[in-house]
Amino acid sequence: MYANNKKIDLKTGWLIAACIIGMCTVGSIAAYFTHQEVLGGFSLILCVFIGIRFLVSPDSKERPEKDAKTNLTIKEIAVSLFYGLTIGFGTGFFGSGGGMMMLIVFTAMLGYERKTAVGTSTFIMTFTALIASVSHILIEPTIVLECWRFLVLAIVVATVFSLVSAQFANKVKGKVVGYVTGAILLVLGLSMIIINNII
Repeated sequence: MYANNKKIDLKTGWLIAACIIGMCTVGSIAAYFTHQEVLGGFSLILCVFIGIRFLVSPDSKERPEKDAKTNLTIKEIAVSLFYGLTIGFGTGFFGSGGGMMMLIVFTAMLGYERKTAVGTSTFIMTFTALIASVSHILIEPTIVLECWRFLVLAIVVATVFSLVSAQFANKVKGKVVGYVTGAILLVLGLSMIIINNII
């Protein structure tokens, strides 16, 4: 959906994509030796803060079109290496947060327009989620055997709603995408924190 609307841009983001994809397996292995409460708590807090960030600053300035042959600047290389390696590790380690952090980096650090940032981060997360999932399943195969019903339900529901939301996002202004993204992340993070601590 985002590719059809030309909202995936790896001319600047190819280096950060390579770092993220390469490090997510390392994070998955490290997560196996870490207590689950640490993982879940961090992800939910991160979700809340990033949601607030998008509500406060919903729009981003569109950067000039970058030619495919243009080299990355020193700043872009430094940002891509640092955040690519840390986000990649975090994606495999925490199992979430990678896409949210990429949105911040692409918009605030690399100057992506909001829709392009969403499309590019979603494209990269397709590969990191797959690699991280395979790594976790290989380390602990019982994940699939014990939770396959929830897995199938989550896949179906998430796929349907992601298609609907992608169509919506590509039809509205970038500022609207920012507000909706922030509201969803904030509500999701707060609701999960409340559920985990009350129920």
